[in-house]
Amino acid sequence: GCLRDPCAVIDLQNALNDVDAQVRFRVLIALGQIFEHESTEPPVWHRLLPANLEARLSNKALPPSHVSIAEDTLRSIAQCLEDSVTSVRSGAARALRLIGPPATAVISDLVRALADADSAVRLSVIEAISAIAPPSRHAISSLLDMYIDSDSYIRWHITLALVSMLRASLPASDGPAIDRLFLLPDDHPDTLIQEVRMFLTR
Repeated sequence: GCLRDPCAVIDLQNALNDVDAQVRFRVLIALGQIFEHESTEPPVWHRLLPANLEARLSNKALPPSHVSIAEDTLRSIAQCLEDSVTSVRSGAARALRLIGPPATAVISDLVRALADADSAVRLSVIEAISAIAPPSRHAISSLLDMYIDSDSYIRWHITLALVSMLRASLPASDGPAIDRLFLLPDDHPDTLIQEVRMFLTR
């Protein structure tokens, strides 16, 4: 459907520049819920907004859930991946994960964010990349480069993401072979990297 009042989303985008990091975080999650891909849950994004922002929007026809997202809105969310506040960077990744495949236009921003110094942000970015299928070879290669991450929890989520992305891009007949990546020992990352690169050369 179309936005009944694009100004409502513009106001939310503008709020991403608010000096209060908590406001920026809440607006990111709200935008993610508004444009959530194939959600089966009723939207509750309006409950996330601070009272002053909700009041500003109260007289506007807010967008229905599951509308298409404009590229400038995506760019505004992606820019928050470089925010100085950790929770905001993580919130940007979470919003893009909710949006899913329509966020393909900013996959390169997510790939750059894989180098974030905070492990919680890196985890949110990995989950976002995994949700934005079909994956690019660049994204898969970037995840492989990250597999040496010292955090075993991060490595496990990289494995989950790689399996998801490979299954989305390769024939179903490769499914059992791809799933065997889960059985590879965590303390031998080179083995997993070699196996994934083998899939990529097919």
